Amino acid sequence: MDRVFEDEFMEAQSRIISLCVEFAGNRTDKVYAYGSIEESSISFNAFFKIDGQIKTTNNIAADPDAIWDFLDLGESDLEKIRQICIHYGKPVPTELKMIYDCKSGKMDTAYKMEEIKRHCEKIIQMLHSDYNTQLQYSGIIKKIYDVMLQIISCDNVNELPDIHWNSIARCFADETTDYQSPVLFEIDKIAKLTEEK
Repeated sequence: MDRVFEDEFMEAQSRIISLCVEFAGNRTDKVYAYGSIEESSISFNAFFKIDGQIKTTNNIAADPDAIWDFLDLGESDLEKIRQICIHYGKPVPTELKMIYDCKSGKMDTAYKMEEIKRHCEKIIQMLHSDYNTQLQYSGIIKKIYDVMLQIISCDNVNELPDIHWNSIARCFADETTDYQSPVLFEIDKIAKLTEEK
């Protein structure tokens, strides 16, 4: 079910990026799309990097109706994201920041990095709580702790270290003999989020 959720979520994001590229007449180098989803309101906006300069919607289209139509369609796609999250019982992101590089075809989603960092912070708390003594010595617990700190210092998914998550999880389980540790579940969540970077 998580794979279906991820596919639908990514499809909704792709629609937003396609909308932005089309609005800019396929002449943008980068798209910066921003969405806010609150309980009682949704807002959407985008900026465009064209020929090395950041352009607003007003720089792209002279017709206010075209701009409002664009913003309304973006908000409609954000509402679809809210509905997808609700349908699958997932938390609705209150903020979406998407940066799409039109030349490379790659998207950097800041909310994804924030989610990864939240899982890292949970692991750090668990290690402090359950394995505080082991943090003083070299070993897998100290290594996991150091990796979590390294990830938290990253600004985007492209800066993440190349980690073999299965090996780390296996070493942790072998060293602690705790095969049901919540640390392992958090590591698995991080692994799934980072495998698409």
